[in-house]
Amino acid sequence: MAIYDAFISYSHARDKPIAAALQSLLETIGKPWYRRRSLTIFRDDACLAATPLWPAIENALTHSRYLLLLASPQAAESAWVAREIDQWLRTKNVDTILIAVTSGRLEWDDTRGDFVWDEFTPLPPNLKGRFASEPKWVELNTLRRRSPRLSRRFNDMGATLAAAIHGVTKDTLLAKEVWQQRRALMLASTVAAIMMVLGVTTAWYWRDAVQAHDLALAQQHEIVQQTQQAERTLMAAARAANAMIVGMARDLASRTDLPKDFVQNLLYRAQFLQDQIAETAAYAPDLMRSNVLALADIATALLRHGDPDGAIIAAKRAVTLAARLVEMLPQDIDRQRLLAESHERLAETFNATGNPKEARDALVIAAQLREKLAKANPGRQDLQDEYAAAQKRLG
Repeated sequence: MAIYDAFISYSHARDKPIAAALQSLLETIGKPWYRRRSLTIFRDDACLAATPLWPAIENALTHSRYLLLLASPQAAESAWVAREIDQWLRTKNVDTILIAVTSGRLEWDDTRGDFVWDEFTPLPPNLKGRFASEPKWVELNTLRRRSPRLSRRFNDMGATLAAAIHGVTKDTLLAKEVWQQRRALMLASTVAAIMMVLGVTTAWYWRDAVQAHDLALAQQHEIVQQTQQAERTLMAAARAANAMIVGMARDLASRTDLPKDFVQNLLYRAQFLQDQIAETAAYAPDLMRSNVLALADIATALLRHGDPDGAIIAAKRAVTLAARLVEMLPQDIDRQRLLAESHERLAETFNATGNPKEARDALVIAAQLREKLAKANPGRQDLQDEYAAAQKRLG
């Protein structure tokens, strides 16, 4: 059974940025708002944990439907790329290989029934004479000097590959993408309205609880019941708002088609509502944890939509709430892990905004937290692995 829809094989030295951009495009084009991705793509930098490298790659190849080769002279000379293709050809049909040319010249010769092979051919030698007919391939070699995801041609060529993997025509896939974009705009507007209603509802119930608490002592039993009901209602509304914010932030982080000002305004409102939720969640650890994760997603979305300062504020707020959770129950392992993860997400935000010193400081704190957990729990392999990964991030 396939786990991945496609495996990207490429030269790390040459094509890492294009591979990352292509993975992002393939996973999001035509994506319904309620799913994390439309396709599941394997790219070693994004998908491999701290495990033996070749067995993990071999397993990913075995469980992929397509192999997407980023063809370049460097890929043609790469021993890793050649090994991946050899493994693919041993177990898969050559018709499931798709090609995206990032450098070099590729030309199909109908009379020979093969590609033209010369010093400019960007394919590994083990593909020579393998194709019975011209495979699906696209040209991406004009995109190296600019950000690929900002190029219309890149999106068009990516749609061609995505359509082949989906098994539909490109026109069908693009029509679905337009429909999903319109639906996302409608959903975002609806979420904004619901968030405002939930905010008003939360404030209303809390005010009622406070007023009830000031009633005469003779009505104390009734007051307690009303207050508890109000608090339950408040928590339910806060949880609903928080869940909606998490889903919205994750969806907005993956989309580049919505107006920048509209998205930023929506995320600011979400962050404001998150602050209100945090004030009511002082004694609801599960809600505070969800709040931390939501703020991290909001930081990612703000960063993607051109607001680095807002992203840093949201990421720092997530760290503050995670630290508060640890203070409430210092021995809780999951809360300490959440705090370490929050520092790592803050480091990612600092790195993305050009603040390497602050990023390293955050990684040092995260590594110290991971080390403390690993030493206190020698029998927990997951904690040992997380500590090793933290040390690797520090170099």
